[in-house]
Amino acid sequence: MSANTATISTQLDDPEPGSTWFYSLAGIVIMVATTVAGSVLYFHAETREEDVKVVDASYLALDKARATWSEKLSSYQRYDWTLPDGKKTQKIRVPIARAMELVVQEGFTVSPVTAPAATPATGAPAKK
Repeated sequence: MSANTATISTQLDDPEPGSTWFYSLAGIVIMVATTVAGSVLYFHAETREEDVKVVDASYLALDKARATWSEKLSSYQRYDWTLPDGKKTQKIRVPIARAMELVVQEGFTVSPVTAPAATPATGAPAKK
């Protein structure tokens, strides 16, 4: 019975504190690195899917609108215009490049704009 007691007492000793600390810290570092790497991969995939489904969809609509306006601005077209008095008239849309050439050739005149007379703010006495 004394042989069994000697074996048990040597098996119940604490392990070396240096190796216990090393394995504990190494395990924590590996666990934190794995968690951070998983989070980075998840949020990268989520952002990519959001860009494809939400952000790119609005850019597609914007690109389509730009293409439509670019087509309108690069070709001659006729369109109807309603005047303030209710009459309808037909106008011609000139390509922007040709319009710029015409402005350079013919010159651009600016009609003077007359500003309305300044009126005093309510409650302020009028100057005489």
